[in-house]
Amino acid sequence: MRRQLISLALGLGVPFCADATAVAAGSGSNTGSPDSMPALQSSTSLGMIAPQKPPIDMSPPSELRLHFSDALELRDAEQNVAHEVAHEAATEPVRLALLDQARLWQARNRNDFAAEAINKLLRFAPDDADGLALQAFIQINANQVPESKETLAHLRRVNPHHPDIVRIEALQKLEHGGKEKLRQVRMLAEAGKPEQALARMHELFPDGPPTGDLALEYWEIVADTENGWEAAYAGLKALLAQAPDNLRYRLALADHKAIRRPDDPEVLKTIEEISKSPDYQAQARSVWRHAMLRLAANPESVPLIEHYLAGESLEDTAVKDHLNEIKQILQQQRVELADPFIRARRDGLALLSANNLTQAERRLNRALEGRPTDPDVLGG
Repeated sequence: MRRQLISLALGLGVPFCADATAVAAGSGSNTGSPDSMPALQSSTSLGMIAPQKPPIDMSPPSELRLHFSDALELRDAEQNVAHEVAHEAATEPVRLALLDQARLWQARNRNDFAAEAINKLLRFAPDDADGLALQAFIQINANQVPESKETLAHLRRVNPHHPDIVRIEALQKLEHGGKEKLRQVRMLAEAGKPEQALARMHELFPDGPPTGDLALEYWEIVADTENGWEAAYAGLKALLAQAPDNLRYRLALADHKAIRRPDDPEVLKTIEEISKSPDYQAQARSVWRHAMLRLAANPESVPLIEHYLAGESLEDTAVKDHLNEIKQILQQQRVELADPFIRARRDGLALLSANNLTQAERRLNRALEGRPTDPDVLGG
């Protein structure tokens, strides 16, 4: 029987596997039956080699491998960006604090301390554009022109469109003939020729106002030009916003405001506070003095001037004379207000201005009863 099955298998071309019992099992054997078929011998025992199946390739297709590689690269890139964002978020407060420190010391004319703060910033962020720009300004103020040019070149590489580049270039040009032009600007301004001084300023800085203390000079010249108050106010306010701790800028803005409102409480408070600083005491007292001389003749002006004079160590004749003049005017007003005929004249003229002719005539006639030669009444 075994030989018959083998011959039948070979004749049909059925491939043999290592254990031929699978074939027998497929025919369905009856266990325990006398006619049960014994297991087939291995094909190798018959001297035959079973055909080998090719190995199965378990690796993903090439397109899938490519997409998987791209996904890994994208994941790594996202992780790198996340780390960079986290690092920037952690260092940003330090960066801003060092920039503020540098600006503060620069405003106080302490370039040494300002440079120290900027150097700390650039040690951990060497390509910080704002830090490089501020370093260039500090170097120019310290007459370190070659160093400022190197810093400017670095800034251009990092951020070629940084807004401070043109201002740094303008300041560097002052070292090549610009100082003489600046001297002429100051002479024109002191001579009371602000329009000419401003024209020279535009020649020096064609790309817009300069920065720092030169910007302060620029806006002070603008303030002296005709109808220049509003533009100067906006410029000084913006300058102070860039360096809010700069006492010189605060004082300049307060002085500018006092031109129109010398009795403004906030302005006078600012001036008085700055006058307590040893570095700016003389400048602040001068600004305060000019404000007192602008005060009008009204009762509110008297205590303001007296408060200023109380803090003066030297005799200020001009301010005292102004105070005495105000007091005389106020005294004259009190006398006039007590005179019924003068009150009638004042009321009559006011009614006349309001075109109330009947009431005006009645009050002016009353004034003539006591002041028959009063030119204001006769003219009215």
